[in-house]
Amino acid sequence: MDATHSAVDAAAQRFRFDEFDYDYAYSSAMHALYQLIPVLSDAVSQAEVEAMPEPDALQVNDVKYLLLQISHAVLQEEGQSSIWKTRGKPSLISLKMLSDRLHTGKLCPHPIQLIANDTPKVRHQYTSHSRTGKPARLRPLEDFEDLYHALLAKIQEMHQQIALRVNNGFVDTSARIYASGPTISALSDTLIEFWTTLNDPKLVKTLDAAVRRSRIKHLHATILAQLYTHQITKADAYDLLTDLYDPDEYAGVAGLAWIGGWAPAMITAFLAEKYRVLLQVEKEAEQREAFLREFEEMAEKVQKYGRYLKALSLLGGIETRMAVELRLGWPEEVVE
Repeated sequence: MDATHSAVDAAAQRFRFDEFDYDYAYSSAMHALYQLIPVLSDAVSQAEVEAMPEPDALQVNDVKYLLLQISHAVLQEEGQSSIWKTRGKPSLISLKMLSDRLHTGKLCPHPIQLIANDTPKVRHQYTSHSRTGKPARLRPLEDFEDLYHALLAKIQEMHQQIALRVNNGFVDTSARIYASGPTISALSDTLIEFWTTLNDPKLVKTLDAAVRRSRIKHLHATILAQLYTHQITKADAYDLLTDLYDPDEYAGVAGLAWIGGWAPAMITAFLAEKYRVLLQVEKEAEQREAFLREFEEMAEKVQKYGRYLKALSLLGGIETRMAVELRLGWPEEVVE
């Protein structure tokens, strides 16, 4: 408390008011000091996570539960107020988009990113898989990696926006984010709590291990596929698999991307590049499906019109048109 008063006293002195105004200067400095929004701590580092003993890491289901709960809370808060809306064209990659993909069973980018990220082979990786019917809580933990990074970016972004408003005197910490919503001070505390939870080495250790296991699994499958297609011999496959599961080699396989300390815009750009080919393939698939639906609808109209003409000719021409219309109906949408 003494240190706090010393800091406030020094701040008051900087106002350079005379003794008569000193009390006002002191109270103003005290008010300004407590208005400041606390900063977020540094993102957890790879070294901190690697130093965490494996038995101390959280259980997989606990990590999924925390990520789902925090993402739901952040999205709910974001949707209630207009202060989070950004100018310009919104990014295709967002926390909401990734959350929706997770809940609707859509694919994540392939865990083995090839150098030529738009080759036919890469595109086949995406088109040869279908959606999963599993609910989000039952999906493998590695599917949560991008949601995790998007959460870090969104929390940083929201925290920066409220800190900018408060620290520049545009709004008071007691103001509410929206009617009946939390105060800025309470929201700041919540965001800091979420940030601390997401950067807990116990949580990140489990997520990092899950992402690494996924890559190992796909590398294993790739080696077996090469063996079955006679691209490599049994001896080659044995050596490759032995090396793959060697403790040193296993630990060297990339796990979680260490981008938590990046600026929100940089994290978003990273995710946008990661999803670029997948989103393009999905867009092309949607266009094909839309074309097929349109073609089927048109074919149905043509068949209906053909039946009308056939019935008309069989019944003797134009004078029987009314009878045909009464029996089959006139396909007006075809004529139009």
